[in-house]
Amino acid sequence: MRIAVVTTWYPNKARFREGTFVQDYVEALRTRHDVEVFHWPALPHVPRWVNSVLFRLSVWPRFADAHLRNRFDLIHAHVVLPAGQVAVDLGSVFGLPVVLTEHSSPFSMHTKSYASRWATRETLLKAQVVVAVSEVTRWEVQKFAGVAVEVVPNLVPDEFYELGRTGPAFHSEQPHVLFLGRLDRQKGYDLFLEACRIGMAGVHMAVGDGPMRNLPRWGCRLNEFSTHHERTYAGARKAALDWIAWADVVVCPSRWESFGMVAAEALASGCPVVVPSGHPLAGRPGTFLYAPGMFTYWNDDESPGKLTIYLAGQSSPRRLNIGSPQAVSLLAWLRSKGENLRKD
Repeated sequence: MRIAVVTTWYPNKARFREGTFVQDYVEALRTRHDVEVFHWPALPHVPRWVNSVLFRLSVWPRFADAHLRNRFDLIHAHVVLPAGQVAVDLGSVFGLPVVLTEHSSPFSMHTKSYASRWATRETLLKAQVVVAVSEVTRWEVQKFAGVAVEVVPNLVPDEFYELGRTGPAFHSEQPHVLFLGRLDRQKGYDLFLEACRIGMAGVHMAVGDGPMRNLPRWGCRLNEFSTHHERTYAGARKAALDWIAWADVVVCPSRWESFGMVAAEALASGCPVVVPSGHPLAGRPGTFLYAPGMFTYWNDDESPGKLTIYLAGQSSPRRLNIGSPQAVSLLAWLRSKGENLRKD
């Protein structure tokens, strides 16, 4: 089968990490099919409608030329606007079925104006198959458009599972606590910094880039055994593997997520993860976890003063001791913030 992948998110020289989950889909499809990617990255600091127009102008002529040379059988689009909208228009003109995978977090980013709500609903209705990467995203899409949605999670490359079988043991003297990913409010980087500042033991490392890169880090050196470092994350998958191998626990205090790629990669590597109770990989609040080796903290007020932690599975090659000060202080602090870490 010959498949055209239409996406705005895809790794490039300027943004190595952006859209690696789309690249994972492409590499998996290429093991059995002929796949061609039609990508045009969004320009920063310009209106969304301008990027949509530029994306359409870039993709249409390249797609038409490739299709005339060697006909496609299927279009796979990632994210409803603008890639999904362009894909369903291409499918209509060239008589091709369209599979649309939705990754957006929060999905409400596509429903802020009448025009975007109309375009989003029409795109979802025209796609032959709509896929969400998590139950959270499926619920958001179905609530908005009332269409049938299947759940197909993002893929984790084999290298991360291999690391889980061969990775180093727990660093018992100074646990390595890692924040990996975009340094911004959505990912909870400010929460991680504050947890470092107020008393989390161990060696703390933030690896990433983003708008909070220069956030003041005063007070992060908590005691003589505690340090905090920050490194620029070049984005290559090898760098993620190296840092997860360094860590004893990965902290992902995201305020909202559609899937949570870093958490999935860490879990596949055998490294325990700390996430909020509403995280897509943690299951719905009030239920046990789907993923082994994961800790959750609760952010509701049903049990004031109490910390509820679920730990599923005891066989991870590396595991943060549930009674250790760094686990309790981090989780207790995050819970005490009382913030709604899952955006409605």
